[in-house]
Amino acid sequence: MASNKNATRNVIWPTYKFDERLKVDREVDIPDPNMFFEIGYNRTPEDKIKHYRRIWTNELELVEEVMPGGGPFMLEPAYRMEQKNAGLFGGDDDSENNVSVVSGHFKGLVAIYNEDRRAVREE
Repeated sequence: MASNKNATRNVIWPTYKFDERLKVDREVDIPDPNMFFEIGYNRTPEDKIKHYRRIWTNELELVEEVMPGGGPFMLEPAYRMEQKNAGLFGGDDDSENNVSVVSGHFKGLVAIYNEDRRAVREE
């Protein structure tokens, strides 16, 4: 069916057509496997278990059609301490040789409340 060719849908249900030569129902209009992931198995076409889910290859807040204008998250770097010029088994205990290194990022929603628990601002 032409409805399965609509790539903007997130869930697609399989459609079947009866094969006269083999006398079985065959699935037709299978969506692109690079865009949809097959989930479940139908023993009969009436089972309604098997479906296809849309695959997003990037973080959803970076996909313009999902979240236009960017994501709602605050992004802050997370640091760890590393000893400068340390060998394979570490270095000395001198804290003057320590440097902070970005090891990842904190990503989350932040809500600021006033005393009566009403949201003042969300970042």
